[in-house]
Amino acid sequence: MGALPRERAGAGSALTNTARQVAVALSVAVLGSVLSQAYRSSLGPSLTSLPASARDAAGKDVAAKQAARGALEDGCKKASEAMKSLCP
Repeated sequence: MGALPRERAGAGSALTNTARQVAVALSVAVLGSVLSQAYRSSLGPSLTSLPASARDAAGKDVAAKQAARGALEDGCKKASEAMKSLCP
């Protein structure tokens, strides 16, 4: 900012602020993409026990994956409780 004359300092400041905001927005977008891909790849193997249609639906978005994961956890919990009641 010291390189600009006083009458241009406002424009220089605005340009610096805009560049900073664009950089932050791009950083958030890239970080979100990387984290989403990491989540997707780590959750994929745990969905192999689902039927093909449910597995395809879960592969499309994060909300569907979370719903499928919850269903798997509930099913496992129920199966575990059933096995405990059969084998005291």
